[in-house]
Amino acid sequence: MTVVLVGSMREFEIAEADLAPILGVSKAYISELNRGDRELAFDSLAYERSVLFVRVLDAIAATTGGASVHDMLYENFNALGGRPIRLMRTPRELHNVVHYFESFAH
Repeated sequence: MTVVLVGSMREFEIAEADLAPILGVSKAYISELNRGDRELAFDSLAYERSVLFVRVLDAIAATTGGASVHDMLYENFNALGGRPIRLMRTPRELHNVVHYFESFAH
C-alpha cells in the first residue's frame, strides 16, 4: 500500500501537508513514506485510511479518465460542502467522499 500511496501522491501532485491529516499522521511521517524510510503498518489506522484515499483517487480517475484527479481533489463541490482534499480529515468524512465519487464511477 505504501508504494501505491506514494506513487499516487506523486502522480496526482498531492502535497504532503494535505495528505497527512487525511491519514491522521504528521507531515514528517508522510515525508518518511515519500523517501522510502517508512512503510505503512498493515494493522494501522493510517493504512486503513490510505486504502480509502486510494479508492477516492481511483473513483475520480474512473470518472474523469485520470486527467484531472488533482483538480477534482482541490475543486469546491457544493454537494460535499467544500473541497474533497479538505473534507477527508476524519474517517467519517473520508467515507463520505469515497461514496460520493464511487457513486459516479459505477
